[in-house]
Amino acid sequence: QSADPQVRKAAPGLLHAIDRAVALCSQVVAYSQARRPTLDLQSEPLRDLIEEAGDNVLALAETVPQAGPWQWLNEVPEHVTVRGDRQQLLRVIENVARNAFEAGATEVRFTARDRGECWALSVADNGPGLPSRARDNLFQPFKGSVRDGGTGLGLAIARDLVAAHGGSLRLAATGTTGTRF
Repeated sequence: QSADPQVRKAAPGLLHAIDRAVALCSQVVAYSQARRPTLDLQSEPLRDLIEEAGDNVLALAETVPQAGPWQWLNEVPEHVTVRGDRQQLLRVIENVARNAFEAGATEVRFTARDRGECWALSVADNGPGLPSRARDNLFQPFKGSVRDGGTGLGLAIARDLVAAHGGSLRLAATGTTGTRF
């Protein structure tokens, strides 16, 4: 409610950073307690989930001076629906995409392929690829991060949440032109 324009400009980013810090602390506690999330399963349009996650992740570009411009390319057809917990699926999408942008990607592309009994979601970026140290510990909590200040929980939590939904999260490819999960 400050009248100072600089405070008004900085406040949303600061509040978002605080929210992220609280969420990170909650993730660490939840992970350390090895709790499986209680899922509220609903039919959800996958394209809409990806768009909402994009709004959340792209808001970070405003708070990170060296970020962007980031591109969020959602190529999932509108008719694709998934049965899942909206909040947990958002968390998965956001964790994977945030990792890509933090690693230097400027673009994250989402595509979906019908595999009969399920849909395969592909998340591909144009980043520099994963270093071998990151690949060796990719889904290991507290070991997978190669970024200063990283916990290595993002992909570990994403993998566990996907497994709780009956799916799997795996590294499909990585190299100098990008990474795909």
